Amino acid sequence: MSAKRKYNAVHEKDESQRFHSQLVPYSHSGNGRRKAFEILRAVAEDLFENHFRDIDHLKKPTTMRVPGSAKLSRQSFNIYFGADVIGTQHDDGTVERFAYATGTGASTIGIDASTLQINPLPEWFAELKDLIFESLVGDLARYKQQDYNGASVKIYYENPRLKGNEPNKTPWHCDVLYKKENGMPKKGNSQEPFSNVLIATFGGDKVLKFSRGAKKGMFQQKKTFEMRQCDTKFFVLDYRDEMFGNDGQKWWHASMMAKHNQGRVVISIMLRKIQSKVRVRMDDSRLAVIPCINSQEEVYWVSLRSKYKEDEEYKRHVHVIHQKFIETLQRRNPYN
Repeated sequence: MSAKRKYNAVHEKDESQRFHSQLVPYSHSGNGRRKAFEILRAVAEDLFENHFRDIDHLKKPTTMRVPGSAKLSRQSFNIYFGADVIGTQHDDGTVERFAYATGTGASTIGIDASTLQINPLPEWFAELKDLIFESLVGDLARYKQQDYNGASVKIYYENPRLKGNEPNKTPWHCDVLYKKENGMPKKGNSQEPFSNVLIATFGGDKVLKFSRGAKKGMFQQKKTFEMRQCDTKFFVLDYRDEMFGNDGQKWWHASMMAKHNQGRVVISIMLRKIQSKVRVRMDDSRLAVIPCINSQEEVYWVSLRSKYKEDEEYKRHVHVIHQKFIETLQRRNPYN
Protein backbone atom coordinates (compact mmCIF):
# COMPACT_ATOMS: atom_id res chain seq x y z
CA MET A 1 0.00 0.00 0.00
CA SER A 2 1.34 3.45 -0.93
CA ALA A 3 2.14 6.06 1.71
CA LYS A 4 -0.81 8.12 0.51
CA ARG A 5 -3.27 5.23 0.89
CA LYS A 6 -1.92 4.36 4.31
CA TYR A 7 -2.33 7.94 5.45
CA ASN A 8 -5.88 8.24 4.08
CA ALA A 9 -6.85 4.92 5.66
CA VAL A 10 -5.89 6.29 9.08
CA HIS A 11 -7.82 9.54 8.50
CA GLU A 12 -10.78 8.05 6.64
CA LYS A 13 -13.34 9.58 9.02
CA ASP A 14 -11.91 13.13 8.90
CA GLU A 15 -12.30 14.59 5.41
CA SER A 16 -10.37 17.74 6.39
CA GLN A 17 -7.18 15.75 7.00
CA ARG A 18 -7.34 13.43 3.98
CA PHE A 19 -5.14 13.87 0.92
CA HIS A 20 -7.22 14.49 -2.22
CA SER A 21 -4.73 15.30 -5.00
CA GLN A 22 -3.77 12.45 -7.31
CA LEU A 23 -1.97 11.17 -10.38
CA VAL A 24 -4.25 10.31 -13.30
CA PRO A 25 -3.13 8.23 -16.31
CA TYR A 26 -3.92 9.32 -19.83
CA SER A 27 -6.01 6.87 -21.82
CA HIS A 28 -4.87 3.30 -21.12
CA SER A 29 -4.79 2.46 -24.81
CA GLY A 30 -1.53 2.67 -26.73
CA ASN A 31 -3.16 5.16 -29.07
CA GLY A 32 -4.08 7.42 -26.15
CA ARG A 33 -0.54 7.46 -24.79
CA ARG A 34 0.90 7.96 -28.25
CA LYS A 35 -1.40 10.94 -28.79
CA ALA A 36 -0.51 12.41 -25.38
CA PHE A 37 3.21 12.09 -26.09
CA GLU A 38 2.96 13.89 -29.43
CA ILE A 39 0.80 16.71 -28.06
CA LEU A 40 3.14 17.21 -25.11
CA ARG A 41 6.19 17.17 -27.35
CA ALA A 42 4.62 19.85 -29.58
CA VAL A 43 3.98 21.96 -26.47
CA ALA A 44 7.59 21.49 -25.33
CA GLU A 45 8.90 22.44 -28.80
CA ASP A 46 6.94 25.69 -28.75
CA LEU A 47 8.18 26.49 -25.26
CA PHE A 48 11.80 25.92 -26.29
CA GLU A 49 11.66 27.82 -29.58
CA ASN A 50 9.59 30.81 -28.46
CA HIS A 51 9.96 31.14 -24.68
CA PHE A 52 13.25 29.57 -23.58
CA ARG A 53 16.05 29.34 -26.18
CA ASP A 54 16.60 33.06 -26.71
CA ILE A 55 15.14 34.31 -23.42
CA ASP A 56 16.59 34.63 -19.93
CA HIS A 57 15.80 36.87 -16.98
CA LEU A 58 17.53 38.09 -13.90
CA LYS A 59 16.02 36.32 -10.95
CA LYS A 60 16.27 36.83 -7.21
CA PRO A 61 13.94 34.55 -5.25
CA THR A 62 13.99 34.88 -1.49
CA THR A 63 16.46 31.98 -1.30
CA MET A 64 19.09 33.86 -3.36
CA ARG A 65 21.47 36.42 -1.89
CA VAL A 66 22.01 38.36 -5.13
CA PRO A 67 20.21 38.41 -8.50
CA GLY A 68 21.40 36.01 -11.17
CA SER A 69 20.44 34.26 -14.39
CA ALA A 70 17.09 32.47 -14.21
CA LYS A 71 18.48 29.67 -16.40
CA LEU A 72 21.33 29.07 -13.95
CA SER A 73 19.24 29.48 -10.80
CA ARG A 74 18.80 26.73 -8.23
CA GLN A 75 15.08 27.10 -8.83
CA SER A 76 13.17 26.12 -11.96
CA PHE A 77 12.87 28.39 -15.00
CA ASN A 78 9.39 30.00 -15.17
CA ILE A 79 7.13 30.89 -18.13
CA TYR A 80 3.63 32.40 -17.81
CA PHE A 81 0.52 32.56 -20.01
CA GLY A 82 -2.86 34.15 -19.41
CA ALA A 83 -6.11 34.96 -21.20
CA ASP A 84 -6.80 38.58 -22.12
CA VAL A 85 -9.58 40.22 -20.14
CA ILE A 86 -12.38 40.87 -22.62
CA GLY A 87 -12.89 44.52 -23.53
CA THR A 88 -9.68 45.83 -21.97
CA GLN A 89 -7.57 46.68 -25.02
CA HIS A 90 -6.25 50.24 -24.78
CA ASP A 91 -5.31 52.66 -27.55
CA ASP A 92 -1.71 52.68 -26.34
CA GLY A 93 -1.27 49.02 -27.34
CA THR A 94 -1.80 47.49 -23.90
CA VAL A 95 -4.32 45.01 -22.55
CA GLU A 96 -5.36 43.56 -19.19
CA ARG A 97 -4.27 39.92 -18.88
CA PHE A 98 -4.78 37.27 -16.21
CA ALA A 99 -1.39 36.71 -14.60
CA TYR A 100 -0.16 34.05 -12.20
CA ALA A 101 2.77 34.75 -9.86
CA THR A 102 1.94 38.45 -9.57
CA GLY A 103 0.48 38.24 -6.06
CA THR A 104 2.18 37.62 -2.73
CA GLY A 105 4.29 34.85 -4.24
CA ALA A 106 6.05 37.16 -6.70
CA SER A 107 8.94 37.80 -4.31
CA THR A 108 9.44 34.07 -3.80
CA ILE A 109 9.91 33.57 -7.55
CA GLY A 110 11.80 36.84 -7.90
CA ILE A 111 11.85 37.43 -11.68
CA ASP A 112 13.07 40.86 -12.78
CA ALA A 113 9.84 42.82 -13.29
CA SER A 114 11.32 44.81 -16.18
CA THR A 115 11.65 41.66 -18.31
CA LEU A 116 8.82 39.53 -16.90
CA GLN A 117 6.44 38.42 -19.65
CA ILE A 118 2.81 37.34 -19.25
CA ASN A 119 2.25 35.75 -22.64
CA PRO A 120 -1.16 35.38 -24.32
CA LEU A 121 -2.72 31.92 -24.29
CA PRO A 122 -0.86 29.80 -26.88
CA GLU A 123 -2.54 27.71 -29.59
CA TRP A 124 -1.74 24.50 -27.73
CA PHE A 125 -3.57 25.53 -24.54
CA ALA A 126 -7.02 24.29 -25.65
CA GLU A 127 -5.60 21.06 -27.13
CA LEU A 128 -3.71 20.22 -23.94
CA LYS A 129 -6.76 20.98 -21.82
CA ASP A 130 -8.91 18.72 -24.03
CA LEU A 131 -6.33 15.93 -23.77
CA ILE A 132 -6.48 16.06 -19.97
CA PHE A 133 -10.27 16.39 -19.90
CA GLU A 134 -10.63 13.14 -21.87
CA SER A 135 -9.21 11.28 -18.87
CA LEU A 136 -11.24 13.12 -16.23
CA VAL A 137 -14.12 10.68 -16.06
CA GLY A 138 -16.35 9.40 -13.28
CA ASP A 139 -15.71 11.17 -9.98
CA LEU A 140 -12.83 13.06 -11.62
CA ALA A 141 -15.21 14.87 -13.97
CA ARG A 142 -15.71 17.52 -11.27
CA TYR A 143 -12.29 18.94 -12.17
CA LYS A 144 -13.66 19.91 -15.60
CA GLN A 145 -16.30 22.18 -14.10
CA GLN A 146 -14.00 25.12 -13.40
CA ASP A 147 -12.67 27.54 -15.99
CA TYR A 148 -8.94 27.36 -16.76
CA ASN A 149 -7.74 30.71 -18.06
CA GLY A 150 -3.97 30.56 -17.73
CA ALA A 151 -0.89 28.39 -17.47
CA SER A 152 2.42 28.51 -15.69
CA VAL A 153 5.41 26.46 -16.82
CA LYS A 154 8.41 25.24 -14.87
CA ILE A 155 11.46 23.80 -16.58
CA TYR A 156 13.86 21.55 -14.66
CA TYR A 157 17.28 20.25 -15.73
CA GLU A 158 20.67 19.28 -14.39
CA ASN A 159 22.30 22.64 -13.78
CA PRO A 160 25.93 22.70 -14.97
CA ARG A 161 26.68 25.70 -12.76
CA LEU A 162 25.80 23.96 -9.51
CA LYS A 163 28.26 21.77 -7.62
CA GLY A 164 27.62 18.11 -8.26
CA ASN A 165 25.51 18.94 -11.34
CA GLU A 166 22.40 19.31 -9.19
CA PRO A 167 18.97 19.73 -10.78
CA ASN A 168 17.04 22.92 -10.13
CA LYS A 169 13.82 22.65 -8.15
CA THR A 170 10.81 24.36 -6.61
CA PRO A 171 10.95 24.66 -2.79
CA TRP A 172 8.11 24.05 -0.32
CA HIS A 173 5.07 26.26 -0.91
CA CYS A 174 1.29 26.43 -1.35
CA ASP A 175 -0.26 27.89 -4.52
CA VAL A 176 -3.12 29.57 -2.63
CA LEU A 177 -3.02 30.78 0.97
CA TYR A 178 -6.02 30.45 3.28
CA LYS A 179 -6.69 31.68 6.83
CA LYS A 180 -6.40 29.03 9.50
CA GLU A 181 -9.21 30.45 11.64
CA ASN A 182 -12.03 30.41 9.07
CA GLY A 183 -10.76 28.86 5.83
CA MET A 184 -11.22 32.05 3.85
CA PRO A 185 -8.53 33.03 1.31
CA LYS A 186 -5.88 35.56 2.27
CA LYS A 187 -5.38 38.70 0.23
CA GLY A 188 -2.91 38.68 -2.64
CA ASN A 189 -3.53 35.26 -4.17
CA SER A 190 -3.01 35.40 -7.93
CA GLN A 191 -4.73 32.03 -8.40
CA GLU A 192 -8.48 31.90 -7.87
CA PRO A 193 -9.14 30.48 -4.37
CA PHE A 194 -10.94 27.14 -4.19
CA SER A 195 -9.67 26.20 -7.67
CA ASN A 196 -7.69 23.13 -8.74
CA VAL A 197 -4.55 22.82 -10.87
CA LEU A 198 -3.94 20.32 -13.70
CA ILE A 199 -0.25 19.48 -14.16
CA ALA A 200 1.16 17.76 -17.27
CA THR A 201 4.84 16.97 -17.85
CA PHE A 202 7.08 16.02 -20.76
CA GLY A 203 10.64 14.70 -20.89
CA GLY A 204 12.13 13.23 -17.75
CA ASP A 205 10.27 12.23 -14.62
CA LYS A 206 9.43 14.71 -11.87
CA VAL A 207 9.01 14.08 -8.15
CA LEU A 208 6.21 15.88 -6.32
CA LYS A 209 6.79 15.94 -2.56
CA PHE A 210 3.97 16.55 -0.09
CA SER A 211 4.21 17.14 3.61
CA ARG A 212 1.63 18.11 6.21
CA GLY A 213 2.27 20.79 8.80
CA ALA A 214 1.00 24.02 10.35
CA LYS A 215 3.95 26.01 9.02
CA LYS A 216 6.46 25.56 6.23
CA GLY A 217 9.29 23.38 7.44
CA MET A 218 7.39 22.08 10.49
CA PHE A 219 6.61 18.68 8.96
CA GLN A 220 6.20 15.20 10.38
CA GLN A 221 7.97 12.29 8.67
CA LYS A 222 4.90 10.06 8.83
CA LYS A 223 2.94 12.76 7.00
CA THR A 224 5.42 13.15 4.14
CA PHE A 225 5.38 11.26 0.86
CA GLU A 226 6.43 11.50 -2.77
CA MET A 227 4.69 11.02 -6.10
CA ARG A 228 6.59 10.40 -9.32
CA GLN A 229 5.07 12.05 -12.40
CA CYS A 230 5.95 11.04 -15.96
CA ASP A 231 4.56 11.86 -19.40
CA THR A 232 2.00 9.01 -19.21
CA LYS A 233 0.19 10.62 -16.26
CA PHE A 234 -0.94 14.10 -15.27
CA PHE A 235 -1.49 15.35 -11.74
CA VAL A 236 -4.53 17.00 -10.20
CA LEU A 237 -3.70 19.36 -7.32
CA ASP A 238 -6.95 19.54 -5.35
CA TYR A 239 -7.51 22.88 -3.59
CA ARG A 240 -8.74 21.12 -0.42
CA ASP A 241 -5.21 19.95 0.31
CA GLU A 242 -4.01 23.55 0.72
CA MET A 243 -6.65 24.40 3.33
CA PHE A 244 -6.12 23.89 7.05
CA GLY A 245 -7.82 20.82 8.51
CA ASN A 246 -9.24 20.19 11.95
CA ASP A 247 -5.70 19.39 13.12
CA GLY A 248 -4.57 22.94 12.26
CA GLN A 249 -2.33 21.65 9.46
CA LYS A 250 -2.34 21.64 5.66
CA TRP A 251 -0.40 20.04 2.80
CA TRP A 252 2.67 21.81 1.42
CA HIS A 253 4.35 20.70 -1.79
CA ALA A 254 7.73 20.91 -3.51
CA SER A 255 9.01 19.50 -6.79
CA MET A 256 12.23 18.51 -8.52
CA MET A 257 13.61 16.18 -11.15
CA ALA A 258 13.58 12.50 -10.31
CA LYS A 259 16.91 10.75 -10.02
CA HIS A 260 18.15 8.70 -12.99
CA ASN A 261 16.59 11.03 -15.55
CA GLN A 262 19.19 10.13 -18.21
CA GLY A 263 20.01 13.80 -18.61
CA ARG A 264 16.56 14.76 -19.84
CA VAL A 265 14.92 18.10 -19.25
CA VAL A 266 11.53 18.10 -17.48
CA ILE A 267 8.86 20.47 -18.78
CA SER A 268 5.97 20.91 -16.33
CA ILE A 269 2.81 22.71 -17.55
CA MET A 270 0.19 23.79 -14.98
CA LEU A 271 -3.29 24.81 -16.10
CA ARG A 272 -4.90 27.21 -13.63
CA LYS A 273 -7.83 29.48 -12.92
CA ILE A 274 -6.28 32.89 -12.30
CA GLN A 275 -7.89 35.94 -10.70
CA SER A 276 -5.00 38.42 -10.68
CA LYS A 277 -4.78 40.80 -13.64
CA VAL A 278 -1.95 42.97 -14.92
CA ARG A 279 -1.67 45.42 -17.79
CA VAL A 280 0.80 44.26 -20.44
CA ARG A 281 2.12 45.59 -23.74
CA MET A 282 0.59 43.58 -26.57
CA ASP A 283 3.74 43.66 -28.71
CA ASP A 284 6.08 41.91 -26.24
CA SER A 285 3.82 40.83 -23.32
CA ARG A 286 5.91 42.77 -20.79
CA LEU A 287 4.36 44.67 -17.91
CA ALA A 288 3.05 48.10 -18.92
CA VAL A 289 3.68 49.39 -15.41
CA ILE A 290 6.82 48.22 -13.61
CA PRO A 291 6.49 47.92 -9.81
CA CYS A 292 8.58 50.54 -8.02
CA ILE A 293 11.86 49.57 -6.36
CA ASN A 294 14.28 51.87 -4.59
CA SER A 295 16.84 53.71 -6.74
CA GLN A 296 19.88 51.97 -5.24
CA GLU A 297 18.48 48.54 -6.02
CA GLU A 298 17.49 49.65 -9.53
CA VAL A 299 21.06 50.79 -10.30
CA TYR A 300 22.34 47.40 -9.09
CA TRP A 301 19.91 45.44 -11.28
CA VAL A 302 20.65 47.61 -14.35
CA SER A 303 24.38 46.91 -14.00
CA LEU A 304 23.74 43.17 -13.79
CA ARG A 305 21.41 43.18 -16.81
CA SER A 306 24.19 44.56 -18.98
CA LYS A 307 26.79 42.00 -17.88
CA TYR A 308 25.55 38.49 -17.18
CA LYS A 309 24.84 37.39 -20.77
CA GLU A 310 28.32 38.45 -21.91
CA ASP A 311 30.07 36.12 -19.48
CA GLU A 312 31.81 33.24 -21.29
CA GLU A 313 31.07 30.76 -18.50
CA TYR A 314 27.39 31.72 -18.71
CA LYS A 315 27.39 31.03 -22.45
CA ARG A 316 28.98 27.59 -22.00
CA HIS A 317 26.53 26.57 -19.29
CA VAL A 318 23.49 27.75 -21.25
CA HIS A 319 24.71 25.90 -24.37
CA VAL A 320 24.80 22.66 -22.37
CA ILE A 321 21.25 23.24 -21.09
CA HIS A 322 19.98 23.96 -24.60
CA GLN A 323 21.56 20.79 -25.95
CA LYS A 324 19.87 18.70 -23.23
CA PHE A 325 16.54 20.34 -24.09
CA ILE A 326 16.99 19.55 -27.81
CA GLU A 327 17.92 15.93 -27.01
CA THR A 328 14.77 15.64 -24.89
CA LEU A 329 12.64 16.92 -27.78
CA GLN A 330 14.26 14.42 -30.17
CA ARG A 331 13.33 11.46 -28.01
CA ARG A 332 11.50 8.74 -29.96
CA ASN A 333 7.81 8.23 -29.13
CA PRO A 334 7.91 4.97 -27.12
CA TYR A 335 4.23 4.25 -27.90
CA ASN A 336 4.56 4.02 -31.69
